[in-house]
Amino acid sequence: MIVWITKAFSVALATLLLLIAPVTLPVQPEVGAQALQEQVSTPVEPQQAAQATAAVAHEEGAAAPTRQEAAALVEQPASKADSAAQEEPEATLAEPEAPAGQADLGDSGSTAPGDELPEDKPSLADLGPQFWEIVDLTLHGKFMSSQNPKLIAFAQPFYEWLSNNDYFDINIVYDEERNVFRDDGQRGIVAIGFDYDATQGIYFSAHDPWMRALGYCELYDQIGPYFGYTLDTKRFKFDYDGYEWMFQVWKGEYLWCATGAEMGLYYREPGSTLTDDFYYTVPDEQMINMEMTLYHDGNYKFKRDMEETWWQTGFIFCYMCEPEEVTIEARVEFPNEEMRDAFLPALEEQGYVLGETYTVEGNIMSFAY
Repeated sequence: MIVWITKAFSVALATLLLLIAPVTLPVQPEVGAQALQEQVSTPVEPQQAAQATAAVAHEEGAAAPTRQEAAALVEQPASKADSAAQEEPEATLAEPEAPAGQADLGDSGSTAPGDELPEDKPSLADLGPQFWEIVDLTLHGKFMSSQNPKLIAFAQPFYEWLSNNDYFDINIVYDEERNVFRDDGQRGIVAIGFDYDATQGIYFSAHDPWMRALGYCELYDQIGPYFGYTLDTKRFKFDYDGYEWMFQVWKGEYLWCATGAEMGLYYREPGSTLTDDFYYTVPDEQMINMEMTLYHDGNYKFKRDMEETWWQTGFIFCYMCEPEEVTIEARVEFPNEEMRDAFLPALEEQGYVLGETYTVEGNIMSFAY
């Protein structure tokens, strides 16, 4: 049952990647037609032209293609996709470096209305064949995780295309140094509050997603399994600087469709009466440095470098495994010795032993979970 659910979710996710766009900005029909002419000014294959025309028709309120027309589009690249599937089996990342075949993004500046996109920028017509190839491979059993080079090769130019056009109200910016796409309001490029690492093919929490306002209570973990969260978690509670603090870690399967991990820092005033186990997320001035590296059955999958945050996360979509198969190497840097020393007893209460299962170097504490 889970296999069929994940396959269906994969198709839905691929469709969402191509079609996601909140509300289009109002444009006159003449402007839409001109934009289409500029985007497809170079010769394209019939399938590419049909998909580009369908995209503009959608923007101008035209009727959606019929089921038969959509089926015809899927059938066209089938033979190419099948041969590609035989020649290029799915691969996973073994080291934190850009996968082969990754597109060169160039500059990330947006274009003014009416200007043609530079030649090295992708167009929607360029992305269409890649999208239908991914759909076709998925439908024929070539199940791919978000770290698969084919998906990375599509997702990176797709997000760049979204960030460099003037027809969608999507505020995506490209961090060229980190090869990351993020929302310029720090709330995440997708509605659930996550940004995209185009080197590792993973999603991670934005700095200020909507979940930040929810804080934490144990009820979230108790109802999680009913929503596809199969996780191992540990809570480290300690007192410091007049507050009650909790550092919590998670790892495992998310939403029946992803493998990942989290580390979060929360606090509250002593004697809080809202609930016995409710904590607030820490404000920016109380954030600490966190780093995590995820392994599946001892094999390296991804790394989230040390950064100052309240919630460090990383997720591989369309990739599932049991929590006990996942190991996280965590490093946490505290702002001073007092906070570090307040935390260490909470760590040892969970069975960690100094020099054996955790180490301390200055104010940096390293442990695995």
